[in-house]
Amino acid sequence: KNLLKDDPENAKFWMIQANAFIGLGEFMKAAENFEIVDQLGQSTHLSLCSLADIYMNEELYELGVDSYAKARERNREAGLEILELPWDDAATQELRLEELGRVARFILR
Repeated sequence: KNLLKDDPENAKFWMIQANAFIGLGEFMKAAENFEIVDQLGQSTHLSLCSLADIYMNEELYELGVDSYAKARERNREAGLEILELPWDDAATQELRLEELGRVARFILR
């Protein structure tokens, strides 16, 4: 039985498969799943940060920065001030995202 074929709108199934792909080292397949979860409108700050981490590790810096920014916005929408990243506070996060964006644009030139 294929759960995703039976219920393709179920974001939990896509998340489970994404995490399985990560465990198998198939990171871009995991990214595809995280993107589907986002398209379904069910991404969370955690799934978006996982997606951003994959993109950054794959040297897709602009996509990584965009995903981190989206995760931050998702937290703001939920009334949370700080994104769960290893950065201290909201102001520091804003600077880091701007810095990441500059680095991404420089690398992509």
